[in-house]
Amino acid sequence: MKRKRGLRLPALLVILAASGTASGQMQGGDHASHHPGKPPADAASRPAPMQGGGPGGMGRPAEKGRGKGGPGGKGRAVPSEKTELVPLFMNLGEVTPERLEEIRSLAGTRAAAGISRMRSALDRMLSAFAADDLAEVENGASELEDGLSQFMSGIAAVRALAERRSPRNTALRWLRSELHLVPPPEPGQGGGFLSGLSATHVFFMALVALVAIAGTVMYWRRTRRASELLERIAAAGGAAPDESASTRKPPSPSPEEEFSSGLIPVKRRKVCKMRVARIQRETPDVKTFRLTACDGGCIGFGYLPGQFLTITLPVAEGKTIRRSYTISSSPTQAFYCEITVKREEKGLGSRFLHDEVEVGDTFRVQAPNGKFHFTGKEADSIVLIAGGVGITPMMSITRALTDMCWKGDIHFLAAVRDPDHFIFREELERLARSYPNLHLHVAASRIDKDLEGFTKGRLSKERLAEWVPGIRSERIHLCGAPAMMDAVLGMLEELGVPKANIHLESFGAGTKKKPSGGEISEGEVPDGKTPSKGARILFKDSGKTAVLREGETILEAAERVGVEIESSCRAGMCGICAVKLLEGRVEMETEDGLDPEDKEKGMVLTCVTRCSEDIVLEA
Repeated sequence: MKRKRGLRLPALLVILAASGTASGQMQGGDHASHHPGKPPADAASRPAPMQGGGPGGMGRPAEKGRGKGGPGGKGRAVPSEKTELVPLFMNLGEVTPERLEEIRSLAGTRAAAGISRMRSALDRMLSAFAADDLAEVENGASELEDGLSQFMSGIAAVRALAERRSPRNTALRWLRSELHLVPPPEPGQGGGFLSGLSATHVFFMALVALVAIAGTVMYWRRTRRASELLERIAAAGGAAPDESASTRKPPSPSPEEEFSSGLIPVKRRKVCKMRVARIQRETPDVKTFRLTACDGGCIGFGYLPGQFLTITLPVAEGKTIRRSYTISSSPTQAFYCEITVKREEKGLGSRFLHDEVEVGDTFRVQAPNGKFHFTGKEADSIVLIAGGVGITPMMSITRALTDMCWKGDIHFLAAVRDPDHFIFREELERLARSYPNLHLHVAASRIDKDLEGFTKGRLSKERLAEWVPGIRSERIHLCGAPAMMDAVLGMLEELGVPKANIHLESFGAGTKKKPSGGEISEGEVPDGKTPSKGARILFKDSGKTAVLREGETILEAAERVGVEIESSCRAGMCGICAVKLLEGRVEMETEDGLDPEDKEKGMVLTCVTRCSEDIVLEA
């Protein structure tokens, strides 16, 4: 059962409504202005204004009455036993000694009635407690509380009259206490910033302020740390250490970033899994393998036209090999890349691809690499000279340039055996018809007479000069079998082409390790060579030692003594054979396969590295 507590809110609202038309307390000239011709009451007989009230309530709802006579005059509240003190005090106007006595009598009567009510409630509670009637005990407690409220209301009225407080303020003070409102400050107390606020209010305001301050401090610290991080990133990107953040300039974009802007973001050295989506035969001994992402989305790396990728092939149960192949597709195609491979009888990787691989097979692929690329920004025109399967990087470049509608001249010179062995013949002829800036010339060494689109014989100095007027000033890319490349290099030298203008296929072109057919084979370990004086190699991890023979690379020496070092291109391009140099100095033919981070760590490309003094390697 819910207990009643003092004067309920509905009763208070009834009291306030009943007193809504009551006149306020009047003093001095205000009172006189409403009663012209009547002198003001003696100040001694009028209760002085006060700011506060006694404790307890001013009574519970009861009958309300309005007298029609008496000291208060017509329309004024007349004190009686049934008159509520709140409306009476609110409506109390002019106060005379006789009226004060009547109100004091009424207040005493209410206090006595409250005492009697409390006695009755206490007896009721004791009887109910003895009878173990808890519900009646609660009813008696509620009645006891009501009697106490009635008693306190009478006492508060008597005290207010004795202390000459303002009746209206006394009633308002009681209403504030019943509604749990903070009383107004006493006279002489200032209304400061925290006046009228309880200790609880002040505590929670302080707590909210502390949380806000803490949040502001944390936000400022995070912003500062983010700013410092951005400054370090900018410094790592190439800004000088002594440059301030306001004067740093962003690093110039690399060719990869420039070319791949809006196409495929270049992500170097990322290893991903790819699926064979299509296999197409180009010539009797050449196939193109289209690789896609296993999830059907964009491929997981970007590349430049002319670069190669490295594939891990499971050639036998429990045995895998890595091989590098040039990409023949254009990087403008975001959903696939293609490699075009010639089958070599001695090529383990090419034979596996041609004989074993089917659509749906998957491979681990290392993201493309290589310096043999052209994006159209390096020169205003380009000469592409390809022999046999060396056409694959030239095809990637040509596809990319035509896809972008590049405006420069593209001189495409191909050396083939016959029309049946001309890889990409139909596509190149179609592109030449569609793009006037693509000039296609083909020399076929095994035909007896000129055919449409084919010139009999091999490439010659005269034909180079005829097909490419002003060849001395052109940028030239050359890729093919070693014998063919050596011959073309001699022709270009006779034509006066500067060596700086000539760019060779990046897989060790012109060396004994350059394979035919685009596949980078491992080759054979040199045998019967004499040791070099003082060139001793300690492979620390495997605990083996080798003495370097004349003309031998570190990779070849490692293979000879049974130290396993992974390798693929054997020309310093793929970076797979990189090993950390712990002691000594070495000589590398090229560093193209090393990233800047690898160089800082002291990594060396064992396939193109030799030494003339003792060294220690982490292998």
